[in-house]
Amino acid sequence: MANHNPPDLITARMAKAERRRMALSEMAERLSRASDIAEDLLTHENPELRLKAIHALNQCTNTAVKLYEVGELEYRLELILEHVGIPTNTVSRVA
Repeated sequence: MANHNPPDLITARMAKAERRRMALSEMAERLSRASDIAEDLLTHENPELRLKAIHALNQCTNTAVKLYEVGELEYRLELILEHVGIPTNTVSRVA
């Protein structure tokens, strides 16, 4: 049976973005902890483990940059939506 009362898509998208924002901030904390652990392994006596730590730091850095970019894009999108008069949740950045 067809849904004759479609949900408010903008409200649904903003709610999803808010849930994601919380997930992004949690991910940033996890990346920070992982980077600290990998950095500690850079001085390990095993050269293979040091190489893996270098690779892990590289991956963490790339992921952190992407995480920041997503946060910035979401922030800019919310500003645009507010400017055109579409109500949004509170505008906040992922740091």
